[in-house]
Amino acid sequence: MYGACLPFALCAAMGCAPSPFPDTMTERYESDEPMRDTPMADGGTLDDFGDPTPRPDTDPEEDCAAEDYAAEEASRPADIIFAVDASGSMRGEARAVQDQLNRFATEVLATEVDPHVIMITSPSYVTVPPPLGTDAEHFLMVPEHVGSHSALARILELFPRYSSFLRPNAVTHIVIVTDDESNMRGADFSTQMQMKLGKEFVLHAIASPRPRCSGAAAPGDIYYQLAAETGGVTHPICTGEWTSVFDALAVAVRERASLPCSLSIPETPEGSTWDPMRVNVDYREGGVGEPETLPFVAGEASCDRRGGWYYDHPTEMTAILLCPITCARLTEDTMGTLQVRVGCATELI
Repeated sequence: MYGACLPFALCAAMGCAPSPFPDTMTERYESDEPMRDTPMADGGTLDDFGDPTPRPDTDPEEDCAAEDYAAEEASRPADIIFAVDASGSMRGEARAVQDQLNRFATEVLATEVDPHVIMITSPSYVTVPPPLGTDAEHFLMVPEHVGSHSALARILELFPRYSSFLRPNAVTHIVIVTDDESNMRGADFSTQMQMKLGKEFVLHAIASPRPRCSGAAAPGDIYYQLAAETGGVTHPICTGEWTSVFDALAVAVRERASLPCSLSIPETPEGSTWDPMRVNVDYREGGVGEPETLPFVAGEASCDRRGGWYYDHPTEMTAILLCPITCARLTEDTMGTLQVRVGCATELI
């Protein structure tokens, strides 16, 4: 029904150049020594800021391949934590959540958002069927009981069980499904959860509004308040139309999704080679207009003033990483696009 999307495609036949970084570059990133005129393998140097400069005889026009290799747009990461009340009055609602999750995941993936779905509840209440339920890349089950009043507390208590499934550059969504009220103050939960995540989150409340809807044990005032404070979706737990609930959640996830600050480098296809200095990263603000080519820098130490992108390792590259300044700028643009082109000489600072 769905599958993972590679962040970019590599050229099938391209000349491979030696790594432009000296073997000692990792140490130099972490030292205070000046980086002026540091030699590179291609004959160029590193300038005072530690950024590579091309060899003197390089002509950018002649260096460019006949064709650029356009990448697929990078998927935007979104981490979605469900906490479903597993008290006796919630069996029907829990089953409705179970029945909707595959369609929800498919809708989210179709919008170029890469979801990690975490389900915290008793497996006797929610057992997610395939394809999502067996997709270890996109789904994690935390089979623990969630009581009538304990959804917020359980999310905090069980954090070590799912924290490794969260991604630092993903928007974190929390979905509470309950017919009762929390025994934990919303302000206390916000403070502790933000400390654990190291960032803000969005909370969505599928609970009873005030006045209490028919069949609910109590209004979920604390959940509704948290949803209002974080910009989340609210929906009455007494609804009989769960499709509209999950449609609203899918829209909220898509609209809040941010561009990734790292892109994995896939394995080079058989019979092809890869040149790390023939890679460019393009950003299109708002998803429209002419793309801006983000400059390459030697490493994170060169990011401070100008931003750009760099490889995770000077010789054994496995990922493209955005400088913190560039990452902060792009994550605010929920409509922007990010692409990687392979084939032309890398654009430097």
